[in-house]
Amino acid sequence: MRSALVGVDHNGVVRVSFATGFGFTPFIAESKFFQSGRAMAVGEGFSGPPTAVRSVGVVGAVNATVDHVTITQSNGAVVDAPLGKGPDGDIAFFAFSSDAAEHFPMLVRAYDSAGALVGQYRSQARALCPQSKPSCLR
Repeated sequence: MRSALVGVDHNGVVRVSFATGFGFTPFIAESKFFQSGRAMAVGEGFSGPPTAVRSVGVVGAVNATVDHVTITQSNGAVVDAPLGKGPDGDIAFFAFSSDAAEHFPMLVRAYDSAGALVGQYRSQARALCPQSKPSCLR
């Protein structure tokens, strides 16, 4: 499951938590996602046995400067990620996951309305152990 939980705290601040393959991130104020001029924040989760990746998913948030987001899959295909607006309309969310290796999300790119690249995230999904040492985590 890849998702974003969005809520408002007692001060009216929008807070977001990403659900990844490993659990939930803490609820963070949306303004923290876009510090240093970043237009996109991405959380990634992957699962499988220690020697292989069987599922990869990303969930992300983009600020109002972003017009659209694309996902480059491991087979080279590029697909658009649908954006869902947050409660205040200043941020939007996307998610993408696959259990098929050829469709794993490898690169996420955010573009503004002029088509300029304003954010990029490269997948960190990797097997935790080499095939030759499947019990490396013990």
